[in-house]
Amino acid sequence: LIAASFGIIGLGTMIAPLKNFVVNSQSIQWYAWGTLILFILVPIVAIIQWIIRTIIGHKTKSPVIGITLGVLWFLGWVSVTMLVATISKQFRRTGSVKTEMALVQPSNGKLLINFKDAKGQYYPLDLNIGDDDEFQDNGNEIMLTANEDSLLLSNIRIKLEHSRDSQFHVTLVRRARGNTPLDAESFAADISFDINQADSMLTLPESFPVTTTQKFRNQQVIVEIQVPVGREVYVDRKAENLHWYSFKGGPKGLSITLDDDWDSENGWRSGVWYIMKESGIEKKYKDQIIDEGDIDEIERKLREEIKKENMKVEEMKIKMTDKDTSIEIKAEGITPRETEEEEPAGNGKYRIGMNLLLSTMRLLKVNS
Repeated sequence: LIAASFGIIGLGTMIAPLKNFVVNSQSIQWYAWGTLILFILVPIVAIIQWIIRTIIGHKTKSPVIGITLGVLWFLGWVSVTMLVATISKQFRRTGSVKTEMALVQPSNGKLLINFKDAKGQYYPLDLNIGDDDEFQDNGNEIMLTANEDSLLLSNIRIKLEHSRDSQFHVTLVRRARGNTPLDAESFAADISFDINQADSMLTLPESFPVTTTQKFRNQQVIVEIQVPVGREVYVDRKAENLHWYSFKGGPKGLSITLDDDWDSENGWRSGVWYIMKESGIEKKYKDQIIDEGDIDEIERKLREEIKKENMKVEEMKIKMTDKDTSIEIKAEGITPRETEEEEPAGNGKYRIGMNLLLSTMRLLKVNS
């Protein structure tokens, strides 16, 4: 219990820089400290003193201790209730600002969506100092500037839609939440998201900053790309680093929704050329199964499956064309598995072969 208390304090210290992006009043800080000390630590202290009294055989009951701890814990409930209510109030209403970009029509009739890193140097919150170049590429880290006054968000969604005419159109929708619709629109208008174009290349930020002055209010960016019929579009694989989440305040408190599968719901995926048809967006090359990056991922997962069968891969070749797929695996057993019952000769090889076949089919289905 003591170790857990120190763990809670350590976690609070680690995420302390984030409070400056959310807290906009002194009262929230008091509620947070009341929650930590009165709601969390007081019950732990009560349990510890009860255990000590039980071990030493102290049978005399003191109502003063019980009443004191009970009152303190009641105040802890008040603190946690006020903390949740105050924070959720800041995410109660939503607002958006929509801007249509002045787009120059690409000369080749194609649009390639690329991504760029955020300006400036950012570091992960956990302070695992390593290769600075990796910091910008890791979409799962909470990234802060050195003086912890700017936070990177990758809460970005790309939508590919039918064009209303024969031209490409790009509309930027910036959204945020606030106590009132006007507050939410103000937070949304402060989002810095610069889109650059060079003929058929459209470059989007992979993330956008939120400062301690702006505050975090669930800022989101939606890039709506309208593709005319017969034209092609491609979204770079860096789109996989984008994350989509929502913080919503209400009568029941603050709710958080995560949705990283938004691209599949829109009927497209990154790393594939698409062409817009009357019926909707379709793959340009319908026989295309996966690209080189997915082949590497399939090989890695197959090696893991083979290792589970207590075998070692000597050689693996995966070849994929429009009409044929071949996977050649050369492996040898390390040591036989210990089983409760002896298997007839050949059954072990059959079982391993079927497992590999099913694993391969599953991986192909997931990545196709």
